Amino acid sequence: MIDVEARHLLILLSAILVSCAVFAEESNESFDETVNLTNITTESLLGQFEENVTVDQTIAGNETHTLTNVPVTDFILTSFVPNEFKTGDVQFNIQVQNTGTVELADLGAFVTGKGFLTYEVVPIDVLKPGEKSYILVMGNIVEGGTGGTIKLTIKINSKVFYQNITVIGLSSGNNLQELDEAEQKKAAALSILKLQLDDIKKKYDAFENELEEKTENNYDVSGIDAEDFKNYVKDAQSSFLHNDVEQTNVSINLANSEYADLKKRLDEAEVIKRSILNILKDNAVLISTLAGAVIALFSLFEVLKSHRVFVSVWSAA
Repeated sequence: MIDVEARHLLILLSAILVSCAVFAEESNESFDETVNLTNITTESLLGQFEENVTVDQTIAGNETHTLTNVPVTDFILTSFVPNEFKTGDVQFNIQVQNTGTVELADLGAFVTGKGFLTYEVVPIDVLKPGEKSYILVMGNIVEGGTGGTIKLTIKINSKVFYQNITVIGLSSGNNLQELDEAEQKKAAALSILKLQLDDIKKKYDAFENELEEKTENNYDVSGIDAEDFKNYVKDAQSSFLHNDVEQTNVSINLANSEYADLKKRLDEAEVIKRSILNILKDNAVLISTLAGAVIALFSLFEVLKSHRVFVSVWSAA
């Protein structure tokens, strides 16, 4: 009985061992397949990732190439001079550079700040890519006192810049009184200059009329050129509008000096003496017409004369 049971036990153990061996072998095969599947999936994923990176780089490159062809409109403020002023009339020179790829036009600046008033702006007509040019801003500074700093806001199209300027004030203690006296003197000077400006304008108009009249009457005015006189008068008008007493006075003095010289030469101009030959040349058409009329009259006379002879002979017959 023992042997039989022992044999059965051995058979059972053998069966268990065989089953374990088979299970272990199947597990190893399954593990290898899983590892191989994992490796394949990883390689596939790496390959797909590299393909995606290449595609993304290509797309990015195309997008970069496309963006370089898009027109860019941009500019920067490169210079602001001067930056130190006395109270009164001032001029700012604002340098702008075109940093875009398209041409800019009509670049003007709107400048504001405490105590500053703009009364004229000269814009940049055209600014090509890469070029620099100046916007001119004329105005008046009424703040300052004993001196100080004013922060200006500069708006050019849709962009805003800021610039600090130093204002040199009057001497301390009596600055307001001196400023008021200076303004009164300036107003009085401008009143006198207004009368002088009106006078020189009348002189210019009268001179132009006289010059035109003498030109039509054949006076020798070939060496008389009123262009400088005209420019001096225009400069005086412009300076007066800007309340620039000194420049207005200079321009009026230059205009008066030019007028005196031109008027003297115009008064001394003589009538151009014309020869008989020049008269004949100038009236060639009229003379030809008169000659033709005379010839026509003689021809008519001869025709009438011949007709009268013919009538007399016919009557006698």
